[in-house]
Amino acid sequence: MTKVTGLVLAGGKSLRMGQDKATLMLDNEQLLDRARLQLLQAGCDPVLISGPNDLPDRFKSAGPLSGVDAAAKRLANGAFLLVIPVDMPNITASLLQKLIGHVHGHNGVYFQGNPLPFCFRVSESVQDYLQSTLQSETADRSIFAMFKALKFMSISPPEGSEAMFANCNTPEQFEAMGGKL
Repeated sequence: MTKVTGLVLAGGKSLRMGQDKATLMLDNEQLLDRARLQLLQAGCDPVLISGPNDLPDRFKSAGPLSGVDAAAKRLANGAFLLVIPVDMPNITASLLQKLIGHVHGHNGVYFQGNPLPFCFRVSESVQDYLQSTLQSETADRSIFAMFKALKFMSISPPEGSEAMFANCNTPEQFEAMGGKL
């Protein structure tokens, strides 16, 4: 079995939500704990948390790639990293295992049309890309730009999995998922 490190992106400012999304409660569980559990159940060990209290970004206010960079810097080349956001509470371990199952022989893999979650192999080319992109004020720091530049492979999401990719950036989206603020 492939050893995979998990990463929960939880370092955002949560401006649209108005409070830290990681601590929001859904089904009597904090979103951060829920995300960590899905990574553990998918077979990830260890699970890292991107954010100021755990794994701080080296590049402040640079978006999710900065959290990916912070985690990748802690891992050796050749290590696998599975990345999920804290604000997608419907992600399941079985969905994440599909990414792990497809990453071999590829730089990285993601579900078509969805920037998160994704899984990749840490390499010098990934490290160089993250460093140069995050240092540049004008670079496209989107996750899709990274997929394209590093030739990540897209796979079809499982049939009927649309709800798993729903995220909650606003109070209305969170309440629609059954959360209460």
